[in-house]
Amino acid sequence: MIELHERLLGHRTIDFDRRKLRKAVRAGAALVRREGRKLAGKKKGAGRRYRVWGDFLHRASAPGSPPAKLTGALQRSIYYRTLDKDGLSMSVGPAPRRIFYARFLAFGTEKMEARPFMDEALHRHEEPIRKLLRSALRDSLVPR
Repeated sequence: MIELHERLLGHRTIDFDRRKLRKAVRAGAALVRREGRKLAGKKKGAGRRYRVWGDFLHRASAPGSPPAKLTGALQRSIYYRTLDKDGLSMSVGPAPRRIFYARFLAFGTEKMEARPFMDEALHRHEEPIRKLLRSALRDSLVPR
């Protein structure tokens, strides 16, 4: 979650144009989605090896690192969506109804450590998103 606070002093009224800020929020969500897909698309992990689909040998990801790609379903399921009618709140991550195990990967289970790849995707782009939102907020506020 990214919070942003700006101060405007000495003005009686302020007009607010949501379109510019909505566009910036969407652009920030797209950055995080792209990074999350890149992290989930890692072909080889550093964890244990096991057989899947007969003779195919797969190397899983190590605890704490992004999940290793097997079919690409997790990678394809990462999307962003608007949380409110103003379009100023977005959610980015795997679609829970399409990929039921995404939550297990992100938070871990009793027998498996977490692989928080979406948190890492957000942290990698946190500063550019802040700059993007700050400039969009500055442009969308019109003091009078």
